[in-house]
Amino acid sequence: MKGPHDGDRQSLPAFPGSFEARIETLDVAGLRATWSADHGYAPVEPEVVEICHAAMLRLVRAANLVPVEIPFHPVNIYRHFGAIMGAGLEEEFTRDGILPDGFPMLSAPVQSLILKLRAHRDEVDVAQSWKQVHLLEQQVAGLFTETDLLFTPATACAPYGADELIPQMIDGRDASETGAEPFGMLANACWNPSISIPAGFTSAGLPVGLQITARRHRDDILLRLARIAELDTPWPWPDV
Repeated sequence: MKGPHDGDRQSLPAFPGSFEARIETLDVAGLRATWSADHGYAPVEPEVVEICHAAMLRLVRAANLVPVEIPFHPVNIYRHFGAIMGAGLEEEFTRDGILPDGFPMLSAPVQSLILKLRAHRDEVDVAQSWKQVHLLEQQVAGLFTETDLLFTPATACAPYGADELIPQMIDGRDASETGAEPFGMLANACWNPSISIPAGFTSAGLPVGLQITARRHRDDILLRLARIAELDTPWPWPDV
């Protein structure tokens, strides 16, 4: 389902017009663009930062955006969001009969999250974790009074295996409190639209993504920027 529904207070407002049309026609010139390499706390591989920042500058030029430097140091909700998600997953899986017997069928990252929750259950305070998420919401809302777009790497490191555990070390630094995706978590927690577009490849040939986040309900801006980026730097397609 999409669009508003009186029975769901979390439903999204109706979008005026057509996303398909705005992808090709929306005027984004003059929008303010802000770069954050690490949100002030996340270890990020320097090569990833370099590739993503260069991709941002290309798109700023192609879309006639206005770079705006704004210090942005939001609260780190990695552990708090993990507590909220872990508690919710365990409750849901137990209710649906997946746990306890189906634990071996869960992916390694999900198993790790649930085991960590169980090991630290006495330390978990979901209500306090939600307070930190709400604080982040206010910080992000404040940011978007000063800018229109937040550019970051999509991930803090080069890709790793889907069944592998989240890296605990990134660029030789402890990443156990930030993870590999500190940037996407912000958008997920605050319900801001966000998009990842190809930024380039590492020296090892692994793909790197540039993440762009906009203020709430402005998905159309992100789709238009992705289209401009695609036209300016055509995305490579594998030979089949």
